[in-house]
Amino acid sequence: MDIDLKERGFPLPKDGEVRGPIFRKSDNPQGGFDFHNHMMPYGSLILPRPIILEMLQSKIGSMCTVHTSKNMKSYSVLESGIISLQFADGTTAEANVLIGSDGVHSATRRAMFTHMANKFSNPEKMLSYIDPVWSGTICYRAMVSVDRVKMINPKHQALIQPKIVRQFKCYIDFLEVPNIIQCSGAGKINAFNGPWVVDVDAQEVVSCYENWEPDLVSLLEHAMTPHQGLGGGQAIEDAYILGNLLAHQATHLENVSEVMKIYQNVRLSMANLAAETSRRNGLMYDFLDPDYPTPLDASMAQLEQLGKAIGDSFAWLGVGGCINDWKRAEQMLHYAIE
Repeated sequence: MDIDLKERGFPLPKDGEVRGPIFRKSDNPQGGFDFHNHMMPYGSLILPRPIILEMLQSKIGSMCTVHTSKNMKSYSVLESGIISLQFADGTTAEANVLIGSDGVHSATRRAMFTHMANKFSNPEKMLSYIDPVWSGTICYRAMVSVDRVKMINPKHQALIQPKIVRQFKCYIDFLEVPNIIQCSGAGKINAFNGPWVVDVDAQEVVSCYENWEPDLVSLLEHAMTPHQGLGGGQAIEDAYILGNLLAHQATHLENVSEVMKIYQNVRLSMANLAAETSRRNGLMYDFLDPDYPTPLDASMAQLEQLGKAIGDSFAWLGVGGCINDWKRAEQMLHYAIE
């Protein structure tokens, strides 16, 4: 997609190790300090989601049809094995294979586990998998004017290099001004019964930052966990493996169930690794990881040890990749049809 990026005026990611965000401890009225200068195993690129979707849709061949603004409410499996899909606008569709990539509040997942619950002697276990589990973290997102930041402090650290500033159970990611992601609370996984997305006033956000450096709080006048930023990338790798398997000349309707198992064998362990690594990063970011105790008065040596662990936690991203995963999946497919 290099040509597509150039045509849209985006720089290409750099090869090899590149400098990432700086980690800074900031819950000190006398001034914070940096404790880790993060190095990424490869260059990154920040793209607006509409641009990504437009680029991906431009690659779809004439054999595929995209229906936008469709909201699937449920599905059922007919006696013939055909899957019947019901949409919110009253329309229906039929398919041989249904891939449920419809988000954290997945209607596909709800329908699937509801159907499975009717077939098991312990339906409660199946039903418990329907609703998403809250990580314990609340994220505030905001857009900040670069010109306003420069007016307040033209040498502000967020204008120079991406920075992640943090205190116990609270941190902000200045990954690219004017975008800010601030997270508070962490560690305890439980149910969340309120609305998942709401607008809040600025004071609710600012109240999280007592004893922080004053120049950080000044940015939070307009309020707006993914701790390794892996969700979108994992979805693309899933699609790459599954798409290649389904399009393979050895795949047909009679063996599609076996093909789906190959996909699961190749991708599930990687997805679990990504989820667990991201969870551990959240504990590190909030100074809650039991392997790296970080009290409020932590020494520089303690923070440097934590910083090294954060850096090491990203190393796996530079090893292997979906190309190698596809080679393994294709080999498994050949073994399955022999």
